Amino acid sequence: MLLITTAVKHEVADFKRHLTVDLEVNLFPCRFFRGYLGHRQIGLLLTSICPSTGALTAALDSVCATSPIDRVVLTGFAGALAPEMQAGELVLASHVLKEGEIVPGGIACSERDRATVRQRLASLSIPWREGIGVTCDHPLLLHQEKTAMATASGAIMVDMENATIATLLHARGIPFAVVRSIFDPLELRFPQSLYGLVDAEGALQPKAGLDLVVKTPKDLLKLPQFARNSQKARRAIAKFLLALVVA
Repeated sequence: MLLITTAVKHEVADFKRHLTVDLEVNLFPCRFFRGYLGHRQIGLLLTSICPSTGALTAALDSVCATSPIDRVVLTGFAGALAPEMQAGELVLASHVLKEGEIVPGGIACSERDRATVRQRLASLSIPWREGIGVTCDHPLLLHQEKTAMATASGAIMVDMENATIATLLHARGIPFAVVRSIFDPLELRFPQSLYGLVDAEGALQPKAGLDLVVKTPKDLLKLPQFARNSQKARRAIAKFLLALVVA
């Protein structure tokens, strides 16, 4: 089985529509879906945002007991740390860093698998690049935070899940590749209030929406672009995954 991991369901919603799902398991705070695209068995593991090692370990144990995992693609949204990167641009991680060091298994994609991923990316009519990814345990919202992280790490994208997942997969001897889609470009800052509209599992938070309207109504002006960037990033992920699985 090819396993695809992402933080929350809307990041892979466009791809999931193509699957014929035959199993859904609640592994709180994670959730697992198994299905088919043609004759290819696919697993989707929603890890939640910034998952704990314990929760992910339990989830992976359950998934492995369900179906043998051949390879894993770590995907989802990421923040840009390099200038002129746009929403929906895909990044193939050459390394996965945390706290300035390559995590165990941080280069777990063989050159053969990496070449296959590069071929699929090159076949798409969307921009992509290859570079270092860094995992952070909190969102980087300010331009200064992002540039400082880029300078310190040499990374071109930031996420909140890759390092933990990569470490656990390496311990199990499961090969993986990291391909993420840019959601927020370096030059763009979304208000913290917009990120609060969903919880760690991606569920909408009505109270946060009400607070947004009442307490920080000016933040609503950024909501259309927030939605557009989400759509671009989501569509790019779906195009890549379909090209990878169907080809």
